Amino acid sequence: MAELVESISTFGVINPVIVRKGEGERYELISGHRRKYACAKLGIDTLPVIVRDLSREEAIIFMVDSNLQREHILPSERAKAYKMKLDAIKRQGSRTDFTKEELSRNQGRPCWVLEFHTGKYSYVYKIDAKTGEIIYFDYHMDILKAKKIAIDDAGCDGKVTFTEEKLVSGGIKTPYYHFVFNDGRTQWTYRIDATLGIVLEKSKASLIKAS
Repeated sequence: MAELVESISTFGVINPVIVRKGEGERYELISGHRRKYACAKLGIDTLPVIVRDLSREEAIIFMVDSNLQREHILPSERAKAYKMKLDAIKRQGSRTDFTKEELSRNQGRPCWVLEFHTGKYSYVYKIDAKTGEIIYFDYHMDILKAKKIAIDDAGCDGKVTFTEEKLVSGGIKTPYYHFVFNDGRTQWTYRIDATLGIVLEKSKASLIKAS
């Protein structure tokens, strides 16, 4: 926390916090509690926010996803977070489609490899076949949802063509979608956080040559 306070004191809040509309004129904080606390210690009473249209269950899933990205999280906290998320998914009544159920070996350790999606996210689990321990876990949002976030942020209201679209993960801290698309006049390049749906990086260039 001391490092975060020092960073905000020097550079300000770089990443906006995530909120959802509450009752009346109030907003509920979903992600960014540590940033809010650090700002309070510094006497800062305003900070940048992104308002997301989320149901209660979606807000819980979003909050868990953002907490799981922390570098220092105890195994017990991670296990509780997974359970909280799965309970929220069940309450949503989301359809779960399994695309892979395979008994494999992880460095000689028998484990189940499970891949499934709920319509909004795709998941990959490796679970110890004897103890039930989670050996590996990964997830990301559906690519169509990520595309919509990029298109909406770019302000495109017409037809666009995607020339590049790929998920970049490979064990990195923040998996992201890389998109390049255009409407015939302007080309946009986007990096979208594959978990939280936040725009990480963007740029645009004109395709119309000056006469």
